[in-house]
Amino acid sequence: VVITNAANSYNGYQCFDVVYDNSGRAVVVYADWQISQQYVYSTLKYTCNVNLNSYIWNGVAWTSKSIGSFTPYSQSMTKTYDCWVTAAADPTSNEIMAAHQDAYGIRVGIWNGASWSSYSVPTSVKYPSVRVVDVGYDSISGNGMIVWGDNSYNPKYAVWNGVSWSNIA
Repeated sequence: VVITNAANSYNGYQCFDVVYDNSGRAVVVYADWQISQQYVYSTLKYTCNVNLNSYIWNGVAWTSKSIGSFTPYSQSMTKTYDCWVTAAADPTSNEIMAAHQDAYGIRVGIWNGASWSSYSVPTSVKYPSVRVVDVGYDSISGNGMIVWGDNSYNPKYAVWNGVSWSNIA
């Protein structure tokens, strides 16, 4: 497995995570990004394109699966990109929840054992230099939960029931 820019994590950022699904497969989730530059009216500007990806190890070989792509900033003076990635496995199924946090928001992907679906959390992140997001599963109900901090100082959360997300509380 070759993970390019996620390996450039520094200052305590963790742009990858690994969990095992219920069938024993290792799933590595990571953010990979490219920053390009261009001149806009004689001023150097930067654009960042991010791919959220995963590798699944079945005991014999790795399989790559995309979670999604996005552009957190375009034509900006910013020329760096820092992020956090965290993941959790449902102990009752092969489902995995992975969350990605950067200065521009939070995204979460759900792995159903065969493919990823993605969901953007409508929020801003007050302190992007620290991880303010986590995911986990309830061992009794099997529901997944994402919890995060935003600009309000009050934690927010949403529950995944295996089909849809709850309202943000």
